[in-house]
Parts: sequence; structure tokens; C-alpha cells
Amino acid sequence: ERITNFVLPLGATVNMNGTALYECVVVVFLAQVYGINLGITEQVLAMILALLTSVGVAGVPAASLVAILIVLQAVNSRLSSIGLPTIPESSIVLIVMVDRPLDMLRTAVNVLGDTVTAVMIARTEGERMVLSLRPKEMEVLVAEKDAEAKEALTGGKDVEEGGGFPQIVLSSSSVEDSFSSSIGPGGLKDENEKDSRKEGG
Repeated sequence: ERITNFVLPLGATVNMNGTALYECVVVVFLAQVYGINLGITEQVLAMILALLTSVGVAGVPAASLVAILIVLQAVNSRLSSIGLPTIPESSIVLIVMVDRPLDMLRTAVNVLGDTVTAVMIARTEGERMVLSLRPKEMEVLVAEKDAEAKEALTGGKDVEEGGGFPQIVLSSSSVEDSFSSSIGPGGLKDENEKDSRKEGG
């Protein structure tokens, strides 16, 4: 749990490997559509910019289109500097029409990268049970760990399920004992007798 709490939020923000691959593929695809030959320099430039811009891409649908425009502008600047035709920025419309299913696919790649990273870090931290148990065995182990955590949280008292926080159920005897101990050894009877004497006096 401590590994996933550290790796997954960080990976969901930074580790956008599917988005970086998508940006590179889109730039090369648009160049091929317009018959523009990208050299090794332009391809490396697109790859580096895609890696950098994917880190700052928001986790919302179609957010990578903005990053693709940035990569296109950089590649066009390189192409114009060597006298080659540039890729029209309006050509991104070809990608917008099919961006939603592609967005789902690259999100799957991002999640796969995050999970693989979490498993690798867990193995390096000495957690040998990762991916070494079958799903049913893992479910039993998780249930046992949850029961231990719940028992440590509630101090061994019964807990009702439901709600965001555990609700501790106290028996009537335990409530009466705690209430009488806070009032005194005589309980409510002594207090009532004292009140009646005061009123009579």
C-alpha cells in the first residue's frame, strides 16, 4: 500500500508514456499525409518535445491536442530553417475526429506503465509477494490485512459496516458501566437520593 500510495499519484501526473507516443505518431502521420519527409533530426526533436510536453498534459480528454500543436510548431520551425515545406497546423483536424477512441487507448498505455512501475519498485523494496500469488490467494490476503487494520483502528470493538468511517458499536452493559463509573459507585440512584434530600431540606 505504501508503494502504490507513492507511485500511482506521481505516475498519473508525470508518467504519460502513452501520450508521448501518441504525439510522436501524430506528427509523423501528418507529415506523411502531406508528403513531407522528416529526417532523423526532426524525429528526435519531436520525440524530445513529446516527452517534455506529456509531463504537463492534464488528465482530461483531448488535452494532448495542445501539446501536439507545440510539437508541430517546433518541427515546422526546423523544416522552414532548412528550406522544406511545413506541416499545416490546421491538419490537426484530421486527428480531432478520431481522438476520443485514441484517447482511451493511450490512457490504457499510461495505466499499464504506472502499474508496471509500481510492481518494479515494490520488488526493489523487498516485497516478494507481488505477482507471486494467485488472484484468489491475493483476495484472502487482502481480506486478512483489512481485518487486522480494522481491529487495530477500533481497538477490538465491534464495527458496523457503512459510511466512510467505522462506527463503533457499544453494548448496553459497557455504556452503563462507563456511565456509572463516571458518576460514582452508587450510580444514578445515589444522585437521585441526594437531589431528593436537598429538595426536602
